[in-house]
Amino acid sequence: MNRITPYQSAALKYNEHISLTANAGSGKTFVLSRRFVEIAVNENLSLRNLVAITFTEKAASELFKKISDEVERRLDISSNADEKEKLERIRRQLVSANISTIHAFCINILKEFPSEAKIDANFVPIDKAYSDELIQLSVEEIISASLKQPGFESEIKYLIRLFGSKNLLAAELINLVDKRKNILALADKLYSKNEEEIAGYFRTIYIETSKALFDEKIKQLILFTEEINIAVLSKDAGNKIALEINSIILKLKQQNDFNASLALIHTLVGLLLTKSGTVLQKGYLGKNKDTFTSQISFIEETMNDLADFSVMQDDNKLELDLARFGKVLISVFKRILERYEDKKHLNGYLDFEDILIKTKMLLSSSEIGDKLFENYKYIMVDEYQDTNEIQFDIIMPILDYLSRGNLFIVGDEKQSIYMFRDAELEVFNRTKELISEDASPEKLLMLPHSFRMSPDICLFTNIVFSKLFENPNRYFNDVEYNELVCSRDDNVEGNIEFIISDADSSEDSEAVLVAKRIKQLVTGVDPTKYKYDDFTILCRKRKSFDEIEDAFTLLNIPYTIVGGKGFYQQQVIYDIYNYLNFLINVKNDAALVGVLRSPFFTISDAEIFEISLEEGENYWDKFINYSKSKNRLTQVLKILNENIELAWNIDIPILVKKIIEDTGYLAVIAAGPRGKHEIASIEKLVRISNSFFNQGLKSLYDFVKFLEDATSNRVDEGEPGISLLDDSVKLMTLHQSKGLEFKAVVLYNSQEHSAVSTVKAKTIQADKDYGLLTSLPADSYFSRYQNAPVVSLYNYITRKKNNAETKRQLYVGITRAKDLLIVSGSKKNSDFHKDSYLGLLAAGLENELDQEINLAGELQFLKYEKDQFQSTRKSIRLTIPVINQIEFSDNPELKENEKEIVQLKDKTAGISDVQEEEIISATKVAVYNQCPVKYYLTYELGYLDIYVNYKRSLKDFDFYNSEEKEHRIMADIKGKIVHTVLEKESNSEDQGILVDSLLSNEKELQFQSAEAVEKLKQNILETAGTYYSSVNYKTLKRFTNYFNEYKIYAKEKDYFLYGIIDKLVIENDSALIVDYKTDNIAKDEIPERFEQYKTQLLFYAYLVGRSIPKINKFILQIIFLSYPDDVFKIELKREELIQIKNLIKEFVSKTRNVEYVKNLSHCSKCVYSKNDGTCVKT
Repeated sequence: MNRITPYQSAALKYNEHISLTANAGSGKTFVLSRRFVEIAVNENLSLRNLVAITFTEKAASELFKKISDEVERRLDISSNADEKEKLERIRRQLVSANISTIHAFCINILKEFPSEAKIDANFVPIDKAYSDELIQLSVEEIISASLKQPGFESEIKYLIRLFGSKNLLAAELINLVDKRKNILALADKLYSKNEEEIAGYFRTIYIETSKALFDEKIKQLILFTEEINIAVLSKDAGNKIALEINSIILKLKQQNDFNASLALIHTLVGLLLTKSGTVLQKGYLGKNKDTFTSQISFIEETMNDLADFSVMQDDNKLELDLARFGKVLISVFKRILERYEDKKHLNGYLDFEDILIKTKMLLSSSEIGDKLFENYKYIMVDEYQDTNEIQFDIIMPILDYLSRGNLFIVGDEKQSIYMFRDAELEVFNRTKELISEDASPEKLLMLPHSFRMSPDICLFTNIVFSKLFENPNRYFNDVEYNELVCSRDDNVEGNIEFIISDADSSEDSEAVLVAKRIKQLVTGVDPTKYKYDDFTILCRKRKSFDEIEDAFTLLNIPYTIVGGKGFYQQQVIYDIYNYLNFLINVKNDAALVGVLRSPFFTISDAEIFEISLEEGENYWDKFINYSKSKNRLTQVLKILNENIELAWNIDIPILVKKIIEDTGYLAVIAAGPRGKHEIASIEKLVRISNSFFNQGLKSLYDFVKFLEDATSNRVDEGEPGISLLDDSVKLMTLHQSKGLEFKAVVLYNSQEHSAVSTVKAKTIQADKDYGLLTSLPADSYFSRYQNAPVVSLYNYITRKKNNAETKRQLYVGITRAKDLLIVSGSKKNSDFHKDSYLGLLAAGLENELDQEINLAGELQFLKYEKDQFQSTRKSIRLTIPVINQIEFSDNPELKENEKEIVQLKDKTAGISDVQEEEIISATKVAVYNQCPVKYYLTYELGYLDIYVNYKRSLKDFDFYNSEEKEHRIMADIKGKIVHTVLEKESNSEDQGILVDSLLSNEKELQFQSAEAVEKLKQNILETAGTYYSSVNYKTLKRFTNYFNEYKIYAKEKDYFLYGIIDKLVIENDSALIVDYKTDNIAKDEIPERFEQYKTQLLFYAYLVGRSIPKINKFILQIIFLSYPDDVFKIELKREELIQIKNLIKEFVSKTRNVEYVKNLSHCSKCVYSKNDGTCVKT
């Protein structure tokens, strides 16, 4: 999509702030990427002055790719030399561009100003699992300590009595600390006041908000009730109910006080409504119901809403109790938070909340805002409807609340579905108001068109949501609807279907009907129209997957669960957990039996029983004795003994990989019906183990305890995604589908409605406007719990917001579909719940969804014709079937399961991490060129550290410049700092200061003696000094057009090449590429070492040639800093670069195809070689 519509063109103007509301499928990411490049090219800025913030890391990656593609596109078509030079500069800088999530953006800010933010300069971001662990410990410690401290004992006992148990209280406190933004704001804004002032605040906000919400509704309620009551009295002048109602109506008409009006309405509810909430017919309305349909509907809705509101009492008791509760809770909360902060500070940790909170606090200083503005002139934020107030408070100070710089926000209020993650639509509205005040209302732009949806689906969406989104109320996060304009350029009209199951039998259940319909469409009259992978099933909750899986299995329909479900509850995870559990405790009989029965060793239950009859104190002793007489178990015993010895001596990720690859476990798993999923899950567990190990001070015992907790409690962790390209139906949650599109969509289980997170007894809700809310006992702890009026108001608004978000979820689900939309559900007796998707669709279509639906309307089209976009309107008629039964005979089909299993077995020789869009460095290519097996052991398996330790007695391996790990660390630090010193080219006085500063930032040196660090410093200065006094340096110094530490990047098909050149000199059409080496080697070893490093130089030459087209001659030089005047170099012409390109292509192809052939000629120089110089992998 390279043609720009008039709407998109307007959004590319960047002379003013812009808010862009983008309909589903309108090409907003396309606009964002073009705008980014447009600014970078036209304003001649460094990319560091541009910021693009996205909602997820995946979205950031996709935006990066689109920007990269746009740069490449412009380079291909541009004939302007200046523009090409700018684009090449942008391409080089892209690797370090500010395209990230808000958290990554904030991390960079905190790293720049650690002292001002009052944090450790070397802070470590921690994941949620670890922060949860620290929070739980902090809560438990403070509760226990408070029960023993006279000053705090009464507070904690008061809270425990309110919640009924210490565990319930602890769970609520953990949640509050985890989401502490609002609590911290409330502590300053509200709970710094006394109890009477807080209670007064509760009363004021309750009265003011309730009046704003209900004043007009109460007037309408009086009018409609009076209208109906007059009709009842006209037929029965003595009707007692009507006479009482009449009396209340007269009092309501004279009442201006909301609280007094509410008390009268509560009396009216008792007279007018039945227990089920409908207007009374028997003894009152009789047969007049059909005459007042709209009035009755309004009365029932309004009265049922107000019936849940509490009437304020004159003594303020409920408000004062709630104020006291909040004060006590804040006191306890602050002590827990202080303990949690201490635990983090001890190790320099920051959690996700800290990253935002501390950045916000940092930006409260205008001086910091001014400094950041110098870096960030243009800020673009994608998916702005999902942002929240703290993110607003981070972005706005940088731009001085739009008085400087440029802000571009893009989003769609109709697609805001992350209220559970604190997304706040009011932030979008407030930002739009600021933009319209600062710039002009014309800068509130729209992308109304959709390139995604077919005309029929566009019209269906317009009809439904123009009704559902009418009369929006911003108190409830309601949104306005803007109609879709169809911009599809094909002739597909599209289809919509309803599948409604009304049967109790499993044969005609919703899941079976959906499965039959998909099978029918794939294998029916026109099997070329749809394939299985065209279909995606969207569910609100993962629990719906089970019944779909059963139906798909029944009809032999292939499927993939995107993101999976219950990751830690899978059998493959239990198998690995059992294995590790056994390794840390060989007396764990249950774990050992689980391992022996599993695909690791596949020992039968009969033999498991036989083993149990052997002599021995535990099952491990019995197995040892049993295996002595069973030769076939000797290898099993050998493997287990080997891993018991290694368990405490190797890194956790390496141990996990080893136990998986020791046996035929992967092949057995691959052959199963969910082989692909389970292989992907094993890969994910390896990544988790790696992340766990990298947190430091984590033993195998800790990891096993982590898995024990995860398998029991972490049921929401999803399985990893596998390729979406295989021919299978995709199952995913609706939230996972955000930003995606599919040829055919099934909205499944659409009769479901979600529970609303309102305030209940023994729970806490923290709201930035309404305070800390809970239900409290009326008198004693044993009396009935009740809500203060402000709590009733909060619950009402929350229910309304939930209903509004459900509408937006439905919009998101429907607008994922390109050609076919199927809405499925089940219906038993009553109507659909009003908060279910089917209930909303029934309201939007004004149809009970029990028979064929006929719709008609006009749809606007925007199509490219005659070299321009033209707008037209067409009348469209829709006929939508409502399917209750499907007669379908499943024809036998050719199955290729065996072939697929063989292919999968081949892929699982090792755990593969093949990925597209990977970044390939010179070092990787160089190591592979030395020996593919060496590359495999180093980069794929990560075996370097363990093997180096194994060979620590050897004296002659120099590739890593060390015999011992500590020596290697010191050598690595030396190499890194020497490179920095040479990059800065500082004078001799400044060098010492610079080296001291760099050494102080190296965490590995904290365990070294002061003498060792000083010796390292002198070694670094001596190396730099030797080079600076050399003839070679003086020769290079004469060049004026050079770059130190030159970052260079190029895109090749679906991967990126990246390198950092120590010194790049450009002279006319020649490039001199210099690489410094700090190797500690003898002079006669230089030629051989030069050959080892030559591949890296060739890689850099290819990158330079790709990035700077005018270069025809390449001089490649390595300077060994111990002998700086011994020059080793080679020269290349441009036409020779094709050989290097082919070398890189071959590397990518072979590593992706897992081709690792030994290069035996390298063994004598290889770190992995045995003592006799032969290959370790024999």
